[in-house]
Amino acid sequence: MMLNKGVDATLTKFLGSIIKIGIIAFVVMAVISRLGIETTSFVAVLGAVGLAIGFALQGSLSNI
Repeated sequence: MMLNKGVDATLTKFLGSIIKIGIIAFVVMAVISRLGIETTSFVAVLGAVGLAIGFALQGSLSNI
């Protein structure tokens, strides 16, 4: 669908990967929480990792 609107195929694949990883992380967090394990610190670590990745990719994504 995105390919018809002039969006680069690489960007489409990249966004698909990001969405897939996000869904997997959400499901894993839901399962861990359902098992009764405290997830607050894990969510904080995931947030920090996401922020670090965002800053690392800032230069690369600004050229798109």
